[in-house]
Amino acid sequence: MTDAATLEKTEAPTTRLRVTGMDCASCAAKVEAAVRRLPDVTQVQVSVAMETLVVCHGPGSDATAIAATVRRLGYGAEDPDDAVPEEAAENPWWRAPKALLAFACGAALVAAYALGHAVPATERWAFLAAMAVGLVPIARRALSAARHGTPFSIETLMTTAALGATVIGATEEAATVVFLFLVGEVLEGVAAGRARA
Repeated sequence: MTDAATLEKTEAPTTRLRVTGMDCASCAAKVEAAVRRLPDVTQVQVSVAMETLVVCHGPGSDATAIAATVRRLGYGAEDPDDAVPEEAAENPWWRAPKALLAFACGAALVAAYALGHAVPATERWAFLAAMAVGLVPIARRALSAARHGTPFSIETLMTTAALGATVIGATEEAATVVFLFLVGEVLEGVAAGRARA
């Protein structure tokens, strides 16, 4: 990553964005790799703690293209000068999209266990459905990261592990691991939010 003072001294157009949803250095690395691949980008600086992205670029890139690239990775991207909506600033952690996904996956997992005990013949399919609830968004992020220069991300690892477990017939374990991964992402987001506060 580039020093912020160096970015300030360049004569190239500079775009600043507030990037929401970054919880770790790996998230910042994905954003940086994707933005660096855009045309005419000369310097990129990402800060997880400050939720900021500063990009120096030529005429081949603009704020709209940069923000669209960040959003395709699954993060929010807004002008830092825009006021944060009051309801967004006051939202508790359990209303965050990652938390809602973890809750949905957990509920699907509980339903799969119940259905599997009630009708054992449906157990495999119930766990496949529960796994899909959480894995589809993870796999989409993995594909997006791969298309934008980060083929070996944690999302890729998680997708590969879950699909591999499914291939060997461990659908219950695959669904459980996907759920635990989502819980880990929620906890990571809560910890990052508290560190920023």
